[in-house]
Amino acid sequence: MQRYRLGLCALGFAGALLASTAALAGYRHTLEVGIDDVGRVAWGDLGYVFNTSDRTQYMGCYNSGTSGTCYARDRTGLTRTCSTSNAGMLAVIRSLSGDSYLLFYWDASGNCTSVDVHNGSNTAPKT
Repeated sequence: MQRYRLGLCALGFAGALLASTAALAGYRHTLEVGIDDVGRVAWGDLGYVFNTSDRTQYMGCYNSGTSGTCYARDRTGLTRTCSTSNAGMLAVIRSLSGDSYLLFYWDASGNCTSVDVHNGSNTAPKT
């Protein structure tokens, strides 16, 4: 009886695992530009922002060899930027594409403290 219960539990777990994998296969997130001044963080899906009819918000980064800047403007018109000369953050900025998810943090002086880029099938592509 004990083996049977364990077998049913394992079968149930395997089924739940397969169902959750199938549910995630087509997962997409669509995030407009968000800015949190308390946390000094900005985020958004570049492709999604491009595709909206809203022409107020924008987001991105650029680099000029030894330095880089990230910028964001939300739908209310609030704009934030940060700059860096950190080689690691510049490498991340260079990986940014038009369909990336971008997240960046800054300090009180406007220096980037972290830049994160996600390129994947779950971000909204430009259309």
